[in-house]
Amino acid sequence: KEIARAMGSALRSMWGDCPAVSRLFCAGYPIASAAIPVAAHLVPQAPALFLCCLFTVLRKGYVWTLFISWLYRPISHVLSLMAVLVEVYLALAYLPEREKDLGSCRFLVWAMLVVGV
Repeated sequence: KEIARAMGSALRSMWGDCPAVSRLFCAGYPIASAAIPVAAHLVPQAPALFLCCLFTVLRKGYVWTLFISWLYRPISHVLSLMAVLVEVYLALAYLPEREKDLGSCRFLVWAMLVVGV
């Protein structure tokens, strides 16, 4: 129990230090990764709108996937869920400092360009 409390307080302090766009990334990524498969029941092509691969970019013309593919990781088993949680933890650890250096607007543009390149 004590370890869980210590981890919880560490995560709360990391979340408290997060600027707005970093919070958006850290919350939006797991939410989108969980919501897109649910949306696929209503709109079957929904996952393809976020998957960045040669087929979706060149054949389908979904160029925006170059810049927003970081929002979605297909969660097919427990290990992919663990990967999402580790990525969110690392984002909480490293993105706030970058956002504070750049400012929120430039940080958002930087993040989109880094993913697109």
